[in-house]
Amino acid sequence: MTRALLVINFNSALCANSRRSMQAAAARWGAEFWEWDEQSPIPRIPVAPNALKCWAFRRSTFDEIFILDADTAVSSRCPNPFETFTGPELIAVAN
Repeated sequence: MTRALLVINFNSALCANSRRSMQAAAARWGAEFWEWDEQSPIPRIPVAPNALKCWAFRRSTFDEIFILDADTAVSSRCPNPFETFTGPELIAVAN
């Protein structure tokens, strides 16, 4: 099963500390770190940025994708969400 941790980093919102924490988390969880920015070969959809998240699920070759906001730092104690939330359901958290 292939897994990815995706962050959409437009306008350089992702700071170095957050990027390092996400890369370390992806490595711990057996996932590929996948960062999209203005230079990424993704479609330029003239709608809300959330549409890109839907595109990731429909068009990628990954079996599972965990999407984080660019202003997130992942603790080294954070459990593996791929193991914590199993199944094909879409899980979203809004704050």
